[in-house]
Amino acid sequence: MQTKRYQARLVSPFLCFNPPIHMKNYISLVVVFLMVISFTACFKNNSNSSLISDENIVLKNGFSIQIPAGWEETAAPVGTSMMVVNTSQEPTDERAKTINFHDYYTITLDSQENLEEGEYIEILKDQLEQGFPDIEFLNENSTEINANQAYAFEASMRQNEIDFKIFLVIINGRENDVWILTFNTTALDWDKYVDVFQEVVNSFLIQ
Repeated sequence: MQTKRYQARLVSPFLCFNPPIHMKNYISLVVVFLMVISFTACFKNNSNSSLISDENIVLKNGFSIQIPAGWEETAAPVGTSMMVVNTSQEPTDERAKTINFHDYYTITLDSQENLEEGEYIEILKDQLEQGFPDIEFLNENSTEINANQAYAFEASMRQNEIDFKIFLVIINGRENDVWILTFNTTALDWDKYVDVFQEVVNSFLIQ
């Protein structure tokens, strides 16, 4: 399938963080968690993806997931497994338009190593609070995604004078692995995309 490759301009204080020793992909996670993307486009085949159904389910290394209509996979930042961008609509927020922000989601593989699930989640949240003291965590809950235990929460924060809303799901994989699905949109567009985000999460299957 054809996908667009984007160049991403990252604006995030997480770039100067030292990662916790238990989180091998922490830097890549927090960078994509709150990055501002400046889009310049060229077209490129993504040979690492395979479309396997009419419902836009894509098979990747270790998992499969849905790509919603109007969204396109693009080159993932280093350390992440996949990045998908909403290329069909501009944000409602006027400030977000000026920086050419588009809604996106990423998938990252990490390891809990010797941490309990609760400890891992608290470390992640603590680091996010260090970077964004005004971050607010909402609607936290344990859940199950296709027979795998998971933990989900929403978060709101302000960056570049723009109010963002995040949906993050941590899914237990094999042994100590965890898959982290991160969805980013503006607060003004949250209601428009929250059901899309949930549908994508429910499509996630560990291979």
